[in-house]
Amino acid sequence: MISRRVARLPEPTQDLLRTASVLGRDVRLDVLAAASATSAEDVMARLAPAVVTGLLAETPDGFDYRFSHVLVCDALYAGLDRLAKARLHLRAGEALESTGGETAPLPVLAHHFALAARAGVAARAVSYAARAARQATAQLAFDEAVELWQQALAAYGPGDPAERCALLIELGRARRATGDVTGAHATLAEAIDLAAGIGDRTAMAEAAMVFGGVTVWNWRFYGTVDDRMVAVLEDLLAGELPDEQRAALLGTLSLELHYSPRRAEGERHAAAAVELARRSGDVALRARTLNNYMNAAWVPGAGRDRLAAAEEMIALPGLPRSAELVARIMRMTALLELAEVAEWRAELARCRRLTAEVHQPDLVAMVWLAESTRAAMAGEWAESERLTGEYGRLLSRTTMWGLEDCRLATLFTSRRARGQAGEMAADLVATAEQPVHAPMRPLAVLATVDAGDEAAARRLTGRWAGWQPSDWSTRFVTAGWGMVAARLGAPDPKVMYELLLPHADELVVMGSQVVCWGATHQILAELADVLGDHDLARDHAKQALTAHERLGLAALTTPRTYALSQTRVPGPARSRSGRGTGGPSAG
Repeated sequence: MISRRVARLPEPTQDLLRTASVLGRDVRLDVLAAASATSAEDVMARLAPAVVTGLLAETPDGFDYRFSHVLVCDALYAGLDRLAKARLHLRAGEALESTGGETAPLPVLAHHFALAARAGVAARAVSYAARAARQATAQLAFDEAVELWQQALAAYGPGDPAERCALLIELGRARRATGDVTGAHATLAEAIDLAAGIGDRTAMAEAAMVFGGVTVWNWRFYGTVDDRMVAVLEDLLAGELPDEQRAALLGTLSLELHYSPRRAEGERHAAAAVELARRSGDVALRARTLNNYMNAAWVPGAGRDRLAAAEEMIALPGLPRSAELVARIMRMTALLELAEVAEWRAELARCRRLTAEVHQPDLVAMVWLAESTRAAMAGEWAESERLTGEYGRLLSRTTMWGLEDCRLATLFTSRRARGQAGEMAADLVATAEQPVHAPMRPLAVLATVDAGDEAAARRLTGRWAGWQPSDWSTRFVTAGWGMVAARLGAPDPKVMYELLLPHADELVVMGSQVVCWGATHQILAELADVLGDHDLARDHAKQALTAHERLGLAALTTPRTYALSQTRVPGPARSRSGRGTGGPSAG
Protein backbone atom coordinates (compact mmCIF):
# COMPACT_ATOMS: atom_id res chain seq x y z
CA MET A 1 0.00 0.00 0.00
CA ILE A 2 2.81 2.45 0.86
CA SER A 3 4.56 1.65 -2.43
CA ARG A 4 1.35 2.41 -4.38
CA ARG A 5 0.91 5.74 -2.61
CA VAL A 6 4.53 6.70 -3.32
CA ALA A 7 4.21 5.63 -6.97
CA ARG A 8 1.40 8.19 -7.51
CA LEU A 9 3.73 11.05 -6.56
CA PRO A 10 5.80 13.03 -9.09
CA GLU A 11 9.17 11.39 -9.86
CA PRO A 12 11.24 14.25 -8.30
CA THR A 13 9.24 13.83 -5.09
CA GLN A 14 9.83 10.07 -5.09
CA ASP A 15 13.58 10.54 -5.56
CA LEU A 16 13.75 13.01 -2.72
CA LEU A 17 11.73 10.73 -0.42
CA ARG A 18 14.16 7.87 -1.10
CA THR A 19 17.07 10.09 -0.16
CA ALA A 20 15.17 11.23 2.93
CA SER A 21 14.58 7.60 3.98
CA VAL A 22 18.32 7.17 4.49
CA LEU A 23 18.26 9.97 7.09
CA GLY A 24 15.70 8.17 9.24
CA ARG A 25 12.21 9.10 10.34
CA ASP A 26 13.19 12.67 11.28
CA VAL A 27 14.51 14.67 8.32
CA ARG A 28 16.45 17.91 8.61
CA LEU A 29 15.81 20.23 5.68
CA ASP A 30 19.41 21.49 5.46
CA VAL A 31 20.85 17.96 5.50
CA LEU A 32 18.39 16.71 2.87
CA ALA A 33 19.15 19.71 0.67
CA ALA A 34 22.89 19.05 0.93
CA ALA A 35 22.49 15.29 0.40
CA SER A 36 20.36 15.78 -2.70
CA ALA A 37 22.37 18.75 -4.02
CA THR A 38 19.12 20.72 -4.17
CA SER A 39 18.28 24.13 -2.81
CA ALA A 40 16.16 24.27 0.33
CA GLU A 41 13.41 26.05 -1.61
CA ASP A 42 13.30 23.29 -4.25
CA VAL A 43 13.29 20.60 -1.57
CA MET A 44 10.22 22.16 0.06
CA ALA A 45 8.49 22.43 -3.30
CA ARG A 46 9.21 18.84 -4.27
CA LEU A 47 8.11 17.46 -0.90
CA ALA A 48 4.81 19.35 -0.89
CA PRO A 49 2.89 16.49 -2.62
CA ALA A 50 4.16 14.02 -0.02
CA VAL A 51 2.89 16.30 2.73
CA VAL A 52 -0.50 16.66 1.06
CA THR A 53 -0.89 12.86 0.79
CA GLY A 54 0.09 12.37 4.44
CA LEU A 55 3.30 10.43 3.83
CA LEU A 56 5.35 13.25 5.30
CA ALA A 57 4.57 15.84 7.98
CA GLU A 58 6.04 19.29 8.44
CA THR A 59 7.41 19.93 11.93
CA PRO A 60 5.43 22.69 13.66
CA ASP A 61 8.44 24.60 14.99
CA GLY A 62 10.69 24.92 11.93
CA PHE A 63 11.32 23.79 8.38
CA ASP A 64 12.14 20.13 8.99
CA TYR A 65 10.04 17.05 8.21
CA ARG A 66 8.98 13.77 9.76
CA PHE A 67 7.73 10.62 8.08
CA SER A 68 4.13 10.08 9.19
CA HIS A 69 5.01 6.53 10.26
CA VAL A 70 8.28 4.66 10.60
CA LEU A 71 6.87 2.05 8.20
CA VAL A 72 6.82 4.65 5.43
CA CYS A 73 10.49 5.37 5.96
CA ASP A 74 11.32 1.65 6.15
CA ALA A 75 9.40 0.80 2.97
CA LEU A 76 11.18 3.50 0.99
CA TYR A 77 14.57 2.41 2.32
CA ALA A 78 13.87 -1.27 1.60
CA GLY A 79 13.19 -0.42 -2.03
CA LEU A 80 16.78 0.75 -2.57
CA ASP A 81 19.42 -1.64 -3.89
CA ARG A 82 22.75 -2.07 -2.07
CA LEU A 83 24.70 0.34 -4.29
CA ALA A 84 22.01 3.02 -4.05
CA LYS A 85 21.99 2.71 -0.26
CA ALA A 86 25.78 3.06 -0.08
CA ARG A 87 25.78 6.14 -2.33
CA LEU A 88 22.94 7.78 -0.45
CA HIS A 89 24.53 7.08 2.96
CA LEU A 90 27.73 8.65 1.66
CA ARG A 91 25.79 11.73 0.58
CA ALA A 92 24.02 11.84 3.95
CA GLY A 93 27.29 11.56 5.86
CA GLU A 94 28.94 14.27 3.80
CA ALA A 95 25.85 16.44 4.15
CA LEU A 96 26.03 16.11 7.93
CA GLU A 97 29.71 17.01 7.82
CA SER A 98 29.00 20.12 5.77
CA THR A 99 25.98 21.27 7.75
CA GLY A 100 26.79 20.08 11.25
CA GLY A 101 30.54 20.48 11.42
CA GLU A 102 31.92 19.49 14.82
CA THR A 103 28.41 19.45 16.34
CA ALA A 104 27.13 16.58 14.18
CA PRO A 105 26.36 13.51 16.34
CA LEU A 106 29.28 11.12 16.04
CA PRO A 107 27.13 7.94 16.18
CA VAL A 108 25.01 9.24 13.28
CA LEU A 109 28.09 10.08 11.20
CA ALA A 110 29.55 6.67 12.07
CA HIS A 111 26.32 4.98 10.95
CA HIS A 112 26.22 6.68 7.55
CA PHE A 113 29.89 6.25 6.72
CA ALA A 114 29.87 2.62 7.90
CA LEU A 115 27.09 1.84 5.41
CA ALA A 116 29.00 3.75 2.72
CA ALA A 117 32.36 2.14 3.54
CA ARG A 118 32.47 0.05 0.38
CA ALA A 119 31.88 3.20 -1.66
CA GLY A 120 35.46 4.27 -1.06
CA VAL A 121 35.26 5.85 2.41
CA ALA A 122 36.37 2.97 4.65
CA ALA A 123 38.99 5.10 6.41
CA ARG A 124 36.45 7.78 7.31
CA ALA A 125 34.00 5.09 8.44
CA VAL A 126 36.58 3.60 10.79
CA SER A 127 37.58 7.03 12.10
CA TYR A 128 34.03 8.11 12.91
CA ALA A 129 33.11 4.75 14.45
CA ALA A 130 36.21 4.82 16.65
CA ARG A 131 35.56 8.40 17.77
CA ALA A 132 31.93 7.59 18.51
CA ALA A 133 32.92 4.43 20.40
CA ARG A 134 35.36 6.35 22.60
CA GLN A 135 32.69 8.94 23.27
CA ALA A 136 30.23 6.20 24.25
CA THR A 137 32.80 4.62 26.56
CA ALA A 138 33.43 7.97 28.26
CA GLN A 139 29.68 8.21 28.82
CA LEU A 140 29.63 4.62 30.20
CA ALA A 141 27.43 3.55 27.26
CA PHE A 142 29.31 0.28 26.82
CA ASP A 143 26.67 -1.54 24.76
CA GLU A 144 26.74 1.31 22.26
CA ALA A 145 30.55 1.22 22.26
CA VAL A 146 30.48 -2.48 21.35
CA GLU A 147 28.23 -1.81 18.36
CA LEU A 148 30.44 1.04 17.18
CA TRP A 149 33.68 -0.96 17.41
CA GLN A 150 31.94 -3.72 15.48
CA GLN A 151 31.02 -1.11 12.87
CA ALA A 152 34.65 0.00 12.70
CA LEU A 153 35.86 -3.58 12.17
CA ALA A 154 33.25 -4.28 9.50
CA ALA A 155 34.18 -1.08 7.68
CA TYR A 156 37.89 -1.82 7.93
CA GLY A 157 37.68 -5.33 6.53
CA PRO A 158 40.81 -7.52 6.38
CA GLY A 159 43.15 -4.52 6.00
CA ASP A 160 46.44 -4.03 7.82
CA PRO A 161 46.77 -6.67 10.60
CA ALA A 162 48.22 -4.13 13.05
CA GLU A 163 45.30 -1.74 12.65
CA ARG A 164 42.77 -4.57 12.77
CA CYS A 165 44.45 -5.87 15.93
CA ALA A 166 44.09 -2.44 17.56
CA LEU A 167 40.38 -2.39 16.71
CA LEU A 168 39.90 -5.91 18.07
CA ILE A 169 41.52 -4.93 21.37
CA GLU A 170 39.16 -1.98 21.71
CA LEU A 171 36.17 -4.22 20.94
CA GLY A 172 37.43 -6.73 23.51
CA ARG A 173 37.62 -4.01 26.16
CA ALA A 174 34.09 -2.84 25.36
CA ARG A 175 32.69 -6.38 25.43
CA ARG A 176 34.37 -7.01 28.75
CA ALA A 177 32.79 -3.83 30.16
CA THR A 178 29.31 -5.08 29.21
CA GLY A 179 29.95 -8.42 30.91
CA ASP A 180 30.22 -10.32 27.64
CA VAL A 181 32.98 -12.63 28.86
CA THR A 182 32.61 -15.15 26.06
CA GLY A 183 32.64 -12.54 23.30
CA ALA A 184 35.54 -10.66 24.84
CA HIS A 185 37.68 -13.78 25.16
CA ALA A 186 37.06 -14.72 21.52
CA THR A 187 37.82 -11.19 20.30
CA LEU A 188 41.00 -10.88 22.33
CA ALA A 189 42.22 -14.33 21.30
CA GLU A 190 41.90 -13.21 17.68
CA ALA A 191 43.84 -10.04 18.51
CA ILE A 192 46.63 -12.01 20.18
CA ASP A 193 46.89 -14.36 17.20
CA LEU A 194 47.11 -11.41 14.80
CA ALA A 195 49.73 -9.65 16.94
CA ALA A 196 51.78 -12.83 17.28
CA GLY A 197 51.62 -13.35 13.53
CA ILE A 198 53.25 -9.97 12.87
CA GLY A 199 55.58 -10.13 15.86
CA ASP A 200 53.96 -7.18 17.66
CA ARG A 201 54.62 -7.99 21.33
CA THR A 202 53.26 -4.64 22.48
CA ALA A 203 49.88 -5.41 20.92
CA MET A 204 50.00 -8.93 22.38
CA ALA A 205 50.50 -7.42 25.81
CA GLU A 206 47.68 -4.91 25.33
CA ALA A 207 45.28 -7.69 24.37
CA ALA A 208 46.40 -10.06 27.11
CA MET A 209 46.07 -7.42 29.82
CA VAL A 210 42.43 -6.60 29.16
CA PHE A 211 41.21 -9.34 31.50
CA GLY A 212 43.42 -8.00 34.25
CA GLY A 213 41.22 -4.90 34.41
CA VAL A 214 39.21 -3.90 37.46
CA THR A 215 36.51 -6.48 38.22
CA VAL A 216 34.42 -7.86 41.09
CA TRP A 217 35.42 -11.47 40.44
CA ASN A 218 37.70 -13.61 38.30
CA TRP A 219 36.45 -13.69 34.71
CA ARG A 220 37.57 -17.26 34.13
CA PHE A 221 34.83 -19.80 34.64
CA TYR A 222 35.14 -21.58 37.97
CA GLY A 223 38.10 -23.96 38.01
CA THR A 224 39.27 -22.97 34.52
CA VAL A 225 42.94 -22.46 33.70
CA ASP A 226 43.81 -21.21 30.21
CA ASP A 227 47.27 -22.70 29.76
CA ARG A 228 47.75 -20.89 26.46
CA MET A 229 47.10 -17.49 28.05
CA VAL A 230 49.42 -18.33 30.94
CA ALA A 231 52.13 -19.19 28.41
CA VAL A 232 51.55 -15.93 26.50
CA LEU A 233 51.80 -13.87 29.69
CA GLU A 234 54.92 -15.66 30.91
CA ASP A 235 56.57 -15.27 27.51
CA LEU A 236 55.85 -11.53 27.55
CA LEU A 237 57.12 -11.19 31.13
CA ALA A 238 60.37 -12.94 30.17
CA GLY A 239 61.26 -10.01 27.87
CA GLU A 240 62.29 -6.44 28.55
CA LEU A 241 59.32 -4.37 29.70
CA PRO A 242 58.69 -0.99 31.30
CA ASP A 243 57.66 -1.34 34.95
CA GLU A 244 54.11 -0.16 34.25
CA GLN A 245 53.50 -2.87 31.67
CA ARG A 246 55.22 -5.49 33.81
CA ALA A 247 52.92 -4.62 36.73
CA ALA A 248 49.80 -4.95 34.57
CA LEU A 249 50.98 -8.27 33.12
CA LEU A 250 51.89 -9.68 36.54
CA GLY A 251 48.46 -8.72 37.89
CA THR A 252 46.78 -10.38 34.92
CA LEU A 253 48.87 -13.53 35.36
CA SER A 254 47.84 -13.70 39.02
CA LEU A 255 44.20 -14.04 37.95
CA GLU A 256 44.99 -16.64 35.30
CA LEU A 257 46.74 -18.78 37.95
CA HIS A 258 43.97 -18.52 40.56
CA TYR A 259 42.45 -21.93 39.83
CA SER A 260 45.75 -23.66 39.13
CA PRO A 261 48.10 -25.51 41.51
CA ARG A 262 50.25 -22.37 41.25
CA ARG A 263 47.66 -20.14 42.93
CA ALA A 264 50.03 -19.04 45.71
CA GLU A 265 52.60 -18.05 43.10
CA GLY A 266 49.91 -15.95 41.44
CA GLU A 267 49.24 -14.18 44.74
CA ARG A 268 52.94 -13.31 44.97
CA HIS A 269 52.84 -11.96 41.41
CA ALA A 270 49.88 -9.77 42.39
CA ALA A 271 51.71 -8.38 45.42
CA ALA A 272 54.77 -7.61 43.27
CA ALA A 273 52.52 -5.85 40.75
CA VAL A 274 51.12 -3.59 43.49
CA GLU A 275 54.62 -2.59 44.57
CA LEU A 276 55.61 -1.72 41.00
CA ALA A 277 52.41 0.31 40.59
CA ARG A 278 53.00 2.22 43.82
CA ARG A 279 56.47 3.23 42.63
CA SER A 280 55.14 4.31 39.24
CA GLY A 281 52.74 6.89 40.62
CA ASP A 282 50.13 5.82 38.04
CA VAL A 283 46.77 5.94 39.86
CA ALA A 284 44.89 3.82 37.28
CA LEU A 285 47.61 1.16 37.37
CA ARG A 286 47.62 1.14 41.16
CA ALA A 287 43.84 0.68 41.23
CA ARG A 288 44.10 -2.15 38.72
CA THR A 289 46.86 -4.01 40.56
CA LEU A 290 45.22 -3.58 43.97
CA ASN A 291 42.07 -5.11 42.49
CA ASN A 292 44.15 -7.93 40.98
CA TYR A 293 45.62 -8.59 44.43
CA MET A 294 42.18 -8.71 46.08
CA ASN A 295 41.07 -11.39 43.63
CA ALA A 296 44.34 -13.33 43.74
CA ALA A 297 44.43 -13.30 47.57
CA TRP A 298 40.79 -14.35 47.95
CA VAL A 299 41.64 -17.31 50.19
CA PRO A 300 41.15 -18.16 53.87
CA GLY A 301 43.21 -16.04 56.25
CA ALA A 302 43.73 -13.14 53.84
CA GLY A 303 40.61 -11.16 54.75
CA ARG A 304 42.50 -8.37 56.51
CA ASP A 305 44.94 -8.03 53.63
CA ARG A 306 42.10 -7.82 51.12
CA LEU A 307 40.32 -5.26 53.27
CA ALA A 308 43.44 -3.10 53.42
CA ALA A 309 43.88 -3.33 49.64
CA ALA A 310 40.25 -2.29 49.07
CA GLU A 311 40.63 0.69 51.39
CA GLU A 312 43.85 1.75 49.66
CA MET A 313 42.06 1.57 46.32
CA ILE A 314 39.09 3.62 47.56
CA ALA A 315 41.47 6.33 48.82
CA LEU A 316 43.11 6.82 45.41
CA PRO A 317 42.53 10.31 43.96
CA GLY A 318 40.36 10.65 40.86
CA LEU A 319 39.14 7.05 40.96
CA PRO A 320 36.36 6.52 38.36
CA ARG A 321 32.97 5.78 39.87
CA SER A 322 32.88 2.28 38.38
CA ALA A 323 36.27 1.44 39.91
CA GLU A 324 35.18 2.93 43.23
CA LEU A 325 32.08 0.73 43.20
CA VAL A 326 34.22 -2.36 42.54
CA ALA A 327 36.54 -1.44 45.43
CA ARG A 328 33.61 -0.89 47.77
CA ILE A 329 32.00 -4.19 46.79
CA MET A 330 35.32 -5.93 47.48
CA ARG A 331 35.56 -4.10 50.83
CA MET A 332 32.05 -5.26 51.70
CA THR A 333 32.96 -8.88 51.02
CA ALA A 334 35.95 -8.73 53.37
CA LEU A 335 33.98 -6.87 56.04
CA LEU A 336 31.22 -9.48 56.07
CA GLU A 337 33.65 -12.38 56.32
CA LEU A 338 35.37 -10.63 59.25
CA ALA A 339 32.01 -10.12 61.00
CA GLU A 340 32.19 -6.32 60.81
CA VAL A 341 28.50 -6.21 60.00
CA ALA A 342 27.69 -2.61 61.01
CA GLU A 343 30.34 -1.22 58.67
CA TRP A 344 29.22 -3.72 56.01
CA ARG A 345 25.72 -2.26 56.14
CA ALA A 346 27.10 1.29 55.92
CA GLU A 347 29.18 0.30 52.88
CA LEU A 348 26.15 -1.29 51.25
CA ALA A 349 24.32 2.04 51.56
CA ARG A 350 27.24 3.80 49.85
CA CYS A 351 27.22 1.23 47.05
CA ARG A 352 23.48 1.67 46.61
CA ARG A 353 24.01 5.38 46.03
CA LEU A 354 26.80 4.75 43.54
CA THR A 355 24.55 2.62 41.34
CA ALA A 356 22.80 5.83 40.28
CA GLU A 357 26.02 6.81 38.51
CA VAL A 358 27.36 3.44 37.35
CA HIS A 359 25.40 1.58 34.70
CA GLN A 360 27.41 -1.63 34.24
CA PRO A 361 24.96 -4.50 34.75
CA ASP A 362 27.51 -6.78 36.44
CA LEU A 363 28.37 -4.15 39.07
CA VAL A 364 24.79 -3.10 39.76
CA ALA A 365 23.90 -6.80 40.06
CA MET A 366 26.51 -7.21 42.80
CA VAL A 367 24.79 -4.51 44.85
CA TRP A 368 21.38 -6.17 44.42
CA LEU A 369 23.04 -9.45 45.36
CA ALA A 370 24.29 -7.90 48.61
CA GLU A 371 20.78 -6.53 49.22
CA SER A 372 19.46 -10.08 48.89
CA THR A 373 21.94 -11.22 51.53
CA ARG A 374 21.00 -8.28 53.79
CA ALA A 375 17.36 -9.35 53.59
CA ALA A 376 18.25 -12.97 54.42
CA MET A 377 20.38 -11.86 57.38
CA ALA A 378 17.26 -10.13 58.72
CA GLY A 379 15.14 -13.24 58.16
CA GLU A 380 13.25 -11.61 55.28
CA TRP A 381 13.33 -14.77 53.19
CA ALA A 382 10.70 -13.86 50.61
CA GLU A 383 12.37 -10.51 50.02
CA SER A 384 15.74 -12.22 49.65
CA GLU A 385 14.29 -14.49 46.96
CA ARG A 386 12.67 -11.52 45.19
CA LEU A 387 15.99 -9.68 45.10
CA THR A 388 17.61 -12.82 43.71
CA GLY A 389 15.36 -12.38 40.70
CA GLU A 390 16.40 -8.71 40.42
CA TYR A 391 20.13 -9.39 40.25
CA GLY A 392 19.49 -12.47 38.11
CA ARG A 393 17.85 -10.34 35.44
CA LEU A 394 20.88 -8.04 35.39
CA LEU A 395 23.45 -10.83 35.24
CA SER A 396 21.48 -12.65 32.54
CA ARG A 397 22.28 -9.69 30.26
CA THR A 398 25.93 -10.73 30.49
CA THR A 399 27.81 -13.94 29.76
CA MET A 400 29.43 -13.93 33.18
CA TRP A 401 29.62 -17.31 34.90
CA GLY A 402 28.19 -17.97 38.35
CA LEU A 403 24.58 -16.80 38.10
CA GLU A 404 23.19 -20.31 38.61
CA ASP A 405 25.40 -20.87 41.68
CA CYS A 406 24.30 -17.53 43.14
CA ARG A 407 20.65 -18.34 42.55
CA LEU A 408 20.83 -21.85 43.99
CA ALA A 409 22.87 -20.82 47.04
CA THR A 410 20.44 -18.01 47.86
CA LEU A 411 17.38 -20.20 47.43
CA PHE A 412 18.95 -23.04 49.40
CA THR A 413 19.69 -20.69 52.30
CA SER A 414 16.16 -19.29 52.27
CA ARG A 415 14.41 -22.65 51.87
CA ARG A 416 16.56 -24.42 54.45
CA ALA A 417 15.70 -21.79 57.04
CA ARG A 418 12.05 -22.70 56.42
CA GLY A 419 12.55 -26.46 56.30
CA GLN A 420 12.08 -26.69 52.53
CA ALA A 421 15.60 -27.38 51.23
CA GLY A 422 14.71 -30.97 50.37
CA GLU A 423 12.57 -29.67 47.50
CA MET A 424 15.76 -28.45 45.80
CA ALA A 425 17.70 -31.70 46.06
CA ALA A 426 17.29 -32.93 42.48
CA ASP A 427 18.10 -29.53 40.96
CA LEU A 428 21.15 -29.08 43.18
CA VAL A 429 22.51 -32.57 42.53
CA ALA A 430 22.14 -32.21 38.74
CA THR A 431 23.92 -28.85 38.82
CA ALA A 432 26.68 -29.92 41.21
CA GLU A 433 27.65 -32.84 38.97
CA GLN A 434 29.30 -30.31 36.65
CA PRO A 435 32.84 -29.27 37.71
CA VAL A 436 32.08 -25.58 37.08
CA HIS A 437 29.43 -25.83 39.83
CA ALA A 438 31.55 -27.84 42.27
CA PRO A 439 31.01 -25.37 45.17
CA MET A 440 27.35 -26.44 45.16
CA ARG A 441 28.20 -30.03 46.12
CA PRO A 442 27.88 -29.73 49.92
CA LEU A 443 24.55 -27.94 49.43
CA ALA A 444 23.37 -30.75 47.17
CA VAL A 445 24.22 -33.33 49.85
CA LEU A 446 22.50 -31.33 52.61
CA ALA A 447 19.38 -30.92 50.48
CA THR A 448 19.39 -34.67 49.76
CA VAL A 449 19.54 -35.37 53.51
CA ASP A 450 16.65 -32.96 54.07
CA ALA A 451 14.74 -34.77 51.31
CA GLY A 452 14.99 -37.93 53.45
CA ASP A 453 17.40 -39.91 51.26
CA GLU A 454 20.37 -40.35 53.58
CA ALA A 455 21.74 -43.29 51.58
CA ALA A 456 21.99 -41.15 48.43
CA ALA A 457 23.53 -38.34 50.48
CA ARG A 458 26.24 -40.71 51.72
CA ARG A 459 26.97 -41.91 48.20
CA LEU A 460 27.34 -38.32 46.99
CA THR A 461 29.57 -37.50 49.94
CA GLY A 462 31.79 -40.46 49.13
CA ARG A 463 32.19 -39.21 45.55
CA TRP A 464 32.62 -35.51 46.23
CA ALA A 465 33.99 -34.82 49.72
CA GLY A 466 37.62 -35.62 48.88
CA TRP A 467 37.85 -32.46 46.81
CA GLN A 468 39.02 -29.37 48.69
CA PRO A 469 39.58 -26.22 46.60
CA SER A 470 42.29 -23.62 47.20
CA ASP A 471 40.61 -20.50 45.86
CA TRP A 472 37.90 -17.95 46.75
CA SER A 473 35.39 -20.76 47.46
CA THR A 474 37.52 -22.62 50.03
CA ARG A 475 35.92 -21.27 53.22
CA PHE A 476 32.38 -21.72 51.95
CA VAL A 477 32.98 -25.23 50.63
CA THR A 478 34.75 -26.26 53.87
CA ALA A 479 31.87 -24.89 55.94
CA GLY A 480 29.44 -26.83 53.76
CA TRP A 481 31.31 -30.10 54.25
CA GLY A 482 31.50 -29.31 57.96
CA MET A 483 27.70 -29.16 58.04
CA VAL A 484 27.53 -32.43 56.12
CA ALA A 485 29.96 -34.06 58.55
CA ALA A 486 27.78 -32.95 61.47
CA ARG A 487 24.79 -34.66 59.85
CA LEU A 488 26.37 -37.81 58.39
CA GLY A 489 29.62 -38.31 60.26
CA ALA A 490 31.45 -37.99 56.96
CA PRO A 491 33.74 -36.47 55.88
CA ASP A 492 35.74 -36.91 59.09
CA PRO A 493 34.19 -34.50 61.66
CA LYS A 494 37.52 -34.07 63.49
CA VAL A 495 39.28 -33.02 60.29
CA MET A 496 36.49 -30.59 59.43
CA TYR A 497 36.58 -29.14 62.95
CA GLU A 498 40.30 -28.48 62.71
CA LEU A 499 39.93 -26.87 59.28
CA LEU A 500 37.20 -24.52 60.49
CA LEU A 501 38.56 -23.69 63.96
CA PRO A 502 40.98 -20.92 62.80
CA HIS A 503 37.94 -19.10 61.39
CA ALA A 504 35.68 -19.56 64.42
CA ASP A 505 35.04 -15.84 64.89
CA GLU A 506 34.37 -15.20 61.19
CA LEU A 507 31.08 -15.48 59.31
CA VAL A 508 30.45 -18.12 56.67
CA VAL A 509 30.10 -16.21 53.40
CA MET A 510 29.96 -17.40 49.80
CA GLY A 511 32.00 -15.40 47.31
CA SER A 512 30.85 -11.81 46.70
CA GLN A 513 28.51 -11.95 49.74
CA VAL A 514 26.15 -14.23 47.80
CA VAL A 515 24.92 -15.76 51.06
CA CYS A 516 25.82 -15.54 54.74
CA TRP A 517 25.21 -18.49 57.04
CA GLY A 518 26.17 -16.77 60.27
CA ALA A 519 29.01 -17.50 62.67
CA THR A 520 31.38 -20.40 62.02
CA HIS A 521 30.91 -21.21 65.72
CA GLN A 522 27.53 -22.75 64.79
CA ILE A 523 29.13 -25.42 62.63
CA LEU A 524 31.92 -25.99 65.14
CA ALA A 525 29.30 -26.54 67.84
CA GLU A 526 27.61 -29.28 65.84
CA LEU A 527 30.93 -30.93 64.99
CA ALA A 528 32.07 -30.87 68.63
CA ASP A 529 28.76 -32.43 69.65
CA VAL A 530 29.15 -35.23 67.07
CA LEU A 531 32.65 -35.85 68.41
CA GLY A 532 31.27 -36.20 71.93
CA ASP A 533 32.74 -33.01 73.42
CA HIS A 534 29.46 -31.58 74.65
CA ASP A 535 30.95 -28.85 76.84
CA LEU A 536 32.93 -27.58 73.87
CA ALA A 537 29.80 -27.79 71.72
CA ARG A 538 27.94 -25.66 74.27
CA ASP A 539 30.80 -23.14 74.33
CA HIS A 540 30.76 -22.75 70.53
CA ALA A 541 26.96 -22.49 70.50
CA LYS A 542 26.99 -19.75 73.16
CA GLN A 543 29.66 -17.84 71.24
CA ALA A 544 27.52 -18.09 68.11
CA LEU A 545 24.48 -16.78 70.00
CA THR A 546 26.48 -13.91 71.47
CA ALA A 547 27.91 -12.97 68.08
CA HIS A 548 24.52 -13.12 66.39
CA GLU A 549 22.90 -10.98 69.08
CA ARG A 550 25.70 -8.40 68.86
CA LEU A 551 25.62 -8.29 65.05
CA GLY A 552 21.86 -8.37 64.60
CA LEU A 553 21.88 -11.82 62.99
CA ALA A 554 19.43 -13.67 65.20
CA ALA A 555 17.57 -14.89 62.11
CA LEU A 556 20.64 -16.92 61.14
CA THR A 557 20.77 -18.83 64.42
CA THR A 558 19.74 -22.44 63.83
CA PRO A 559 17.48 -24.39 66.21
CA ARG A 560 20.41 -26.78 66.74
CA THR A 561 22.56 -23.92 68.01
CA TYR A 562 19.88 -22.92 70.54
CA ALA A 563 19.62 -26.53 71.70
CA LEU A 564 23.37 -27.03 72.03
CA SER A 565 23.75 -23.81 74.00
CA GLN A 566 21.53 -25.36 76.69
CA THR A 567 23.34 -28.71 76.82
CA ARG A 568 24.29 -29.87 80.30
CA VAL A 569 26.72 -32.76 80.68
CA PRO A 570 27.34 -34.28 84.12
CA GLY A 571 30.89 -34.48 85.41
CA PRO A 572 33.77 -32.03 85.65
CA ALA A 573 33.81 -29.19 83.14
CA ARG A 574 36.38 -29.33 80.38
CA SER A 575 38.97 -26.57 80.26
CA ARG A 576 39.60 -26.64 76.51
CA SER A 577 38.42 -23.50 74.71
CA GLY A 578 36.69 -23.66 71.37
CA ARG A 579 39.09 -20.96 70.22
CA GLY A 580 42.23 -22.85 71.12
CA THR A 581 44.57 -24.64 68.75
CA GLY A 582 43.52 -28.19 69.51
CA GLY A 583 40.45 -29.96 68.16
CA PRO A 584 37.81 -31.71 70.24
CA SER A 585 38.36 -35.17 71.51
CA ALA A 586 36.62 -38.00 69.73
CA GLY A 587 35.38 -39.50 72.97
